[in-house]
Amino acid sequence: MDFYITADEIQNAEYFWLKCVQSTFYSAEILALKQNEQLRSSSEIKSLVPYLDENNLLRLTGRLLEADLCFGEKHPVILPRRCKFTELFVIREHERIGHCGVSATLTQLRKKYWIPKGRQLVKTMIRICLVCKKYSAKPADQLSGQLPRDRITQSPPFQIVGIDFTGAILVKDNQGTRKSYVSLFTCAVTRAVHLELVSDMSIKCFLLALRRFLARRGNCKVIYSDNARTFKAAERELAYFANILKDSEFQSFVADKGIHRKFIVECAPWWGGFYERLVKTIKDPLRKILGRALLTFEELSTILSEVEVIVNH
Repeated sequence: MDFYITADEIQNAEYFWLKCVQSTFYSAEILALKQNEQLRSSSEIKSLVPYLDENNLLRLTGRLLEADLCFGEKHPVILPRRCKFTELFVIREHERIGHCGVSATLTQLRKKYWIPKGRQLVKTMIRICLVCKKYSAKPADQLSGQLPRDRITQSPPFQIVGIDFTGAILVKDNQGTRKSYVSLFTCAVTRAVHLELVSDMSIKCFLLALRRFLARRGNCKVIYSDNARTFKAAERELAYFANILKDSEFQSFVADKGIHRKFIVECAPWWGGFYERLVKTIKDPLRKILGRALLTFEELSTILSEVEVIVNH
């Protein structure tokens, strides 16, 4: 013989526990309704105009008597808010609808039950739901480290400089299109920027851009740049920049100028955050100004000068 629980048995068990809970929390209200008396003014459910159905369950009268809804939706069973049984009901409905949010869970509950200040209870139960906690948890706040001396020591602009390149930007010429690159020089103290457009990633073009920068902004003391390993995951063109910084011609040039070279820690690009962030800062106005336009090398160089002024102001 098979033993199983039928739907009627589940329904009867639910009615039994609902009556137990209501008789515990709303005994005075049930007694008053049975004696056809008015509920006390202090009762939290007086405004709901409750009544007892044929199963002696407290239900909400409501204003939806003529609505095309099922009986449970028009006259939901009243449940106390501060009750473990009610909390279990909220959790059950929350899980049944796939751990949806407060509004969806409350809507599902109100198809059969009415909980005074139910939204607050639903919020509380969802807040302690382990599954929801897992997927909605926010990352811990990392304490910011101390700024290095080069970032906070007062000095003239462009004494401490970070160098970086943007990705390739297409320009047009007589043969069609070709790639060009923006060399970004960032002051570590004032966050001012200097932009130079170069035609390729060769050591010759980079040194010419560096010479133009030094001629206009004056000699710098320290140059920061990414470590070679930082470019392993970057696009192929940017990887050439790492080799440029290791080139003997570049090293001789900066040595003659009395400039110290410093590389950030390997696999720690945030060490170069003061110039990495400025790459995005110049890309935003540049993208909006250019749109889909294809410019010549000279036109793009002019636009970069204007973007430089915008960022520095």
